[in-house]
Amino acid sequence: MKRALARLVSARAPGALPYFNARCSEKGGADCISLLFKSPGAVYAVLLDHFSPSTLSADYYFKHAFLAPLDHLLGRPRLADQLLRALKEGGDERFLNMLTEAAREAGFELQSG
Repeated sequence: MKRALARLVSARAPGALPYFNARCSEKGGADCISLLFKSPGAVYAVLLDHFSPSTLSADYYFKHAFLAPLDHLLGRPRLADQLLRALKEGGDERFLNMLTEAAREAGFELQSG
C-alpha cells in the first residue's frame, strides 16, 4: 500500500515528494509516506513549517497530495477530510485508528514502520 500511495502522491505533486521526503527525514527520521503510517503529525508539521504562516495552505497540500490518494486506494470518498479532521482534533492516535479501520475494511493490513 505504501508503494501505491507513493506513486499516487508523486503523480499529484510531481517533484515535490523528494523535497518533502528530505524534510520528513530530518524532522521524523523517515520518508513522508512511512511517517504518514506511524506519525502523521510529523508529516503535517513539515508542511506547516514549509507553508508557514499559512495553515490553510498546509491543510490543502496535506489533504490533496497525501490524504486524497488514500480515498482512491481505499475506495472511501471523503476519507481525506475525515483524516485531516481526526489529526487536527485528536492527534496521531485518532488519525491512525481511523486509517487502520478504513484500510481493514478495504482489505489492507497496515504494518508499522
